[in-house]
Amino acid sequence: MKKYAKIHIECTSKKKEDKQVYKEFKDRMKKYLLDDVMELYRIPILSEDYEYAHELAEKYPSDRVDDTDECPGLYVRENRRIETDYTKKDYEQAAAYLVNFWYLAYLYEDIGVDEYEGTCCAQPKWNYATGIVQNTELQIPSAEFKNRKYAQLMKGYALGKEARDLLLEHELATEEDFQNVTNRKGGIVCYQLMPKNIIHGFTKDNNMKLVDKCEHCGMERYWYYEEPYYISQDTLNQLVGLNQTKEQNGGYFDEEIVRKNLENGEDMQTLLEPWYIVNKEVYTLLHKHYPRMQFIPIFLKEEKK
Repeated sequence: MKKYAKIHIECTSKKKEDKQVYKEFKDRMKKYLLDDVMELYRIPILSEDYEYAHELAEKYPSDRVDDTDECPGLYVRENRRIETDYTKKDYEQAAAYLVNFWYLAYLYEDIGVDEYEGTCCAQPKWNYATGIVQNTELQIPSAEFKNRKYAQLMKGYALGKEARDLLLEHELATEEDFQNVTNRKGGIVCYQLMPKNIIHGFTKDNNMKLVDKCEHCGMERYWYYEEPYYISQDTLNQLVGLNQTKEQNGGYFDEEIVRKNLENGEDMQTLLEPWYIVNKEVYTLLHKHYPRMQFIPIFLKEEKK
């Protein structure tokens, strides 16, 4: 496996020295360029180029600047989430797999996302950001899933009829593991993954940090950005074909931003969703029929003696 960091650079400064550093970065990092418009680069962690870019991110941070046009300068931002590329051998050795579909299926443009969302419970009480969950069935245009077998949704993931029926046929899932996603006329467009089997322990297996918790319903929000993922034998034993974690994953908020918003009486919100995990049998079947379907391998955690 190989790890990468995404780094964004922006220069709105008129200072000669800032422009020079900006040009040197662009020239040196051009082979890592992901998006020219966004000035986004994907750089291998174990490289001198990353050390150089990381030092610049610490020297020219943008975390405290709301508008870089109003505050001219040189800004370098390093994404907190480390990305990992895996080999064929990694996938073969994995014990389970995290669903990670890349392709997006969008909602109707004239319906706001908040139409499908609600608070975690009737009386939510979080320390930092109120947890928001999906509370109704999604609707998307039929064209969004045309010729697709799977996709990422506003929350979670979905399979087309062919892929869903494949799992049902092999008795690796039941109809209760899916929620219909319809168009405005009520026609089924795809099937959202809503596994009935809820597992616990995945966050503990990976030493994930508990970021926040609702004092009323007990829902927990975790933040984790460091791959690879691991799973203990105890957690692995809980798996069936399709699974979701009891623990929820939510966005990361800079502590300074949280503090300022709380002082101003502003309510921060973050969409929560579980990790969706499939067992090896489901992965093997889906990968055989859809070799480009995206998953992240989860490795068996060695128990300390």
